Amino acid sequence: MTLTAGLPRGGLLGSLPAVVLAGAIAAARPAIAQPVATPPFQRIVDEYRHGDADAAVREVMAWPVARVAEHARLSSAATGWDKAAAALLLTEAGLENGLYGRFPPGLRVQDGAIREHGPHLATAFGLVNEVFELAERERDAALLEFCRRWYVLSFPYGGTQGEFIRVVQRRFEDDPEVGLLLGMRAERLMGPHEGGQGNGGYVYTSHGLFALSWAGEAERRYRRSLESDAGFVRARMHLGRLLYRLDRIDAAGPELERALREARATGDRFTGYLAAMFLGRLHEDRGAVDAAADSYRQAIDIYPDAQSARLALDFLLFVNGSARRDRVLASEVFADDPGDLKTTMDPWHAYARRSAVWDEPARLEAMRGMVRR
Repeated sequence: MTLTAGLPRGGLLGSLPAVVLAGAIAAARPAIAQPVATPPFQRIVDEYRHGDADAAVREVMAWPVARVAEHARLSSAATGWDKAAAALLLTEAGLENGLYGRFPPGLRVQDGAIREHGPHLATAFGLVNEVFELAERERDAALLEFCRRWYVLSFPYGGTQGEFIRVVQRRFEDDPEVGLLLGMRAERLMGPHEGGQGNGGYVYTSHGLFALSWAGEAERRYRRSLESDAGFVRARMHLGRLLYRLDRIDAAGPELERALREARATGDRFTGYLAAMFLGRLHEDRGAVDAAADSYRQAIDIYPDAQSARLALDFLLFVNGSARRDRVLASEVFADDPGDLKTTMDPWHAYARRSAVWDEPARLEAMRGMVRR
């Protein structure tokens, strides 16, 4: 007798109901993986990297502001450069919307970082932190450089918040540009005091002691940046200005003169303009009218579209009795038809916060080039 004797024809399988049999066969087959849908933001990032970058920026700009963080989801297969591109895309959209580093009043969110930094900066900050950690693990110098550039670019928008400051200091404290930014922050925290008025307001009040502490921090940062890069002319200009504010005129003059000379030699119009303006003010305080007028005229020559140098020269000539015909150039600011003068952001007004990234459009363009690879 065989082992199958007495069984229905077809053996055990033949005795099973058809439905059960079909289920058993289906279960035995290998599972077919279902395709995972690509998040919409990943598609936009791909377009930003490999297609029409400007169109990608416009698409993100159209998102509801309160849902930026929710929409900015990447694929699980996103690379480090995908995340870098996503951060830069959010940065550009936020800047274009005027919402970078700020959150519109009236909207409510639970995330504290988004409330402090605004959704574009907060989300980009998280992405760049991930990119930095990946770049360190993989020793990817190009990704690390992207992170450094992003922190520098975003510092004026996020540098008032503690977490942003701590991260930047921990990762790039020895970088000259970061040192300049930290020095500028310390100089702002000194308060609105001007040089040439004595330090009494600093020394004999609690606010004065606080301001002097920040002044020391600013000077240390500027000098450290110059130790790392002696040709960093913008840091030198800031150092000269700081020394002037502290009434250390004899030390301020040579720093500003060198900054002006080197800025003109390298074509750095922004730094040259401000160095000339600060020198003019310094000469005015010393009563050197001709030297002050020469400095203001240099500033006009460097940046003809700006207004502050024209006004400074006009006032200087007026209080020193100059005939009206000698003041026409400066007075064009007030003319009904200003001729070639254009409406422009004057470097004078950008000194306190935007000096380090005055060339923001060029920086953004260069960073785009890094992620479009």
